[in-house]
Amino acid sequence: MKKAYLTFLLGLSSIIGYSQINGPDTVCLGGNPTFTTAHEAGTYAWSVGNVDTDPSSISGSSVIRIDSSLSGISMQFDGGRYYAFVTVRSGYLLKLDFGTQPYPGTPVVTNLGNFGVLGDSTISIDILKDDNGNWHGFTLDGKKLVRFSFGSSLNNTPTATATTINSFAYPYFVTVRKFNSEWVGFVLNRSFSTISRLEFGNSLANVPVATSLGLSFGLLSAPVNMTLHQWNGNWFALVTNIGAGGGPGGGDRLVRLAFGTDLKNNTPNETNFNNPNNRLANPRAIVMVGDCDTSYALIANENNHRLIKIEFVGGNITGNASGVDLGTVGIPSSETNAMSPFWYNNRLHFIGTSFDSTIYLYDNVYNLPTGGTTSYTNSGYTRTFNTGGTYTVTLHADQGDVSGSRTICRNIVVLGNIKVAIKQSGDTLVASGTLCDNYVWKFNGVIIPGVNTQKYLPVEGFGVYTVTGTTAGCSATSNYQYWPVSVNNVLQAENVIISPNPSNGVFNININGVKGSVAIQCYNVMGANVASKIAEANGRLTTSVDLSNLPKGIYQVKIQTADGATIVKQALLQ
Repeated sequence: MKKAYLTFLLGLSSIIGYSQINGPDTVCLGGNPTFTTAHEAGTYAWSVGNVDTDPSSISGSSVIRIDSSLSGISMQFDGGRYYAFVTVRSGYLLKLDFGTQPYPGTPVVTNLGNFGVLGDSTISIDILKDDNGNWHGFTLDGKKLVRFSFGSSLNNTPTATATTINSFAYPYFVTVRKFNSEWVGFVLNRSFSTISRLEFGNSLANVPVATSLGLSFGLLSAPVNMTLHQWNGNWFALVTNIGAGGGPGGGDRLVRLAFGTDLKNNTPNETNFNNPNNRLANPRAIVMVGDCDTSYALIANENNHRLIKIEFVGGNITGNASGVDLGTVGIPSSETNAMSPFWYNNRLHFIGTSFDSTIYLYDNVYNLPTGGTTSYTNSGYTRTFNTGGTYTVTLHADQGDVSGSRTICRNIVVLGNIKVAIKQSGDTLVASGTLCDNYVWKFNGVIIPGVNTQKYLPVEGFGVYTVTGTTAGCSATSNYQYWPVSVNNVLQAENVIISPNPSNGVFNININGVKGSVAIQCYNVMGANVASKIAEANGRLTTSVDLSNLPKGIYQVKIQTADGATIVKQALLQ
């Protein structure tokens, strides 16, 4: 991934163009705008700039050992506490209450039982909150889809209902998410190598309608896990398939399914990646991690207990796949079956289950930069910008989740100190410097009504003119002592040279083509006369002016000949 906390790129990736981040395009220096999103997710992680994470820094540690064969896990945050729910193959549900500190932490474990519906083929679990704030969980047991209804709090003991779905054939994985205004689920059938799509309509309390997608997954024979991911407005799934003995000759494979923009009403296109670089050995758990310009998958092997990173050509899920071995990452004997992400202290962790009865943690998966923030509610993000430039505001929605992870980005311009300076061109005053959206002109401190352009031809005559330029809420002001230019003026700008300019306060004035007395007067930005002198010219004049005792800034130098010809130039003191 590219580290770009401050990005000056004019060309943006297509995902930025699909932005759903609401906020200003331009921000003043020192401004603290708030960014929001209409995208629905379970977790929101905000930052400025992409995050450069080296997956090789991921570490692992055991949390707790339970004397059971653990299948699925789902970690959720509710009421200020972290809860993990774990399905046990022999037919019951565990609740792990981590309290307010999930990492490092030791949970309180409660066996919630089998609810009278769970049998010895219980596997996988997905938990999510509906639009009414009620929590629902889903697991599989043979031909049964089991729903857990928690009500408004995960601390409640849920009720369970089972629905028989005849098209299930050794269902091994379930995930449910919202698509547009409806809820859609997917179930992997390990025996038939197919996907069942579950359509709940507008409520998770409905009994779903199951439809087989009729896929055979190309050469795959035993799909066991999948992750849904959004990229540039399109939906993709990665599916892991296990095979006897692993290796290139077995069934260890990775398949990409491309749904396009419609997750509900079409059959996806398949791409068989086979076994990327022969890194897969009974691959099971899979998650996607993404950024503005890069996405990659993490897959846990059962056979050799190694964590595999799947990279894509072009940096995103649409490219071809290659595999990188990250090692055992501190968990040498884990037969990983499922992983679930959670954010804590601006770091993304994965909690996982294994068939060897261990619940464990992956740490250092993702770290937000300084100033980032995570939330389990759609609360937006406020950031103060103290340096000008072009920035990328990044939202990681459902980062690492098995269902619907997506990264949304938006570029904004932070204006530095904008500058406005009045210059005189003939009888016209011009507000030079930063091009502004609006200008307000004043004469001797009084607003000139109806004038908001960059140029102004004064009708008020001699006096002090002020202009304030404003763009994106940022403003700057300049004052100017104005003299109308005589029609018969013999002084030409090219014949009057001030040097050096800028100066340290002492500068020379050289004038060609004048005779007689020449009056030189210097004015500050408020129109006060700060220096005067008279010199005699005989076709040419060279004289010096000393303003070194005055503050740095812009001064107006008025030069007037004996016949009334006048010219005004600026001198800059640094």
